[in-house]
Amino acid sequence: MRPLPIAGSRIAGIRADYTIHIYTDSDYELVIEAPMSMCVGDDITVVDPTQGEPDQQALRQLIGRTIDVAMYSDRNGLLLRTDDRCVYSVPPIEDFESWQCVGPDCYAIGVPSNTL
Repeated sequence: MRPLPIAGSRIAGIRADYTIHIYTDSDYELVIEAPMSMCVGDDITVVDPTQGEPDQQALRQLIGRTIDVAMYSDRNGLLLRTDDRCVYSVPPIEDFESWQCVGPDCYAIGVPSNTL
């Protein structure tokens, strides 16, 4: 797994339609285009933007949280952990880009071939 420079950033806003846009206070944007698993303790919620408008209530709980861990790999996709110990993961998808991270020091994309 390789780190993304968004660790330590606070989630400032979210926009969701057929993609999930996560904006941080340090000018980074995560764009999620594939199902995202949200693990809180033993509870797992899957938010899938490919099926129409995702669950806004589940996503709003991210606002104000600090990203403690932000990692990615070819095989495992994107992994985030927030200061409330919730884990968010976006696996690689074969048909399209599953996620992007864009910001001052980063441009990373999880592309269809499971490479970055």
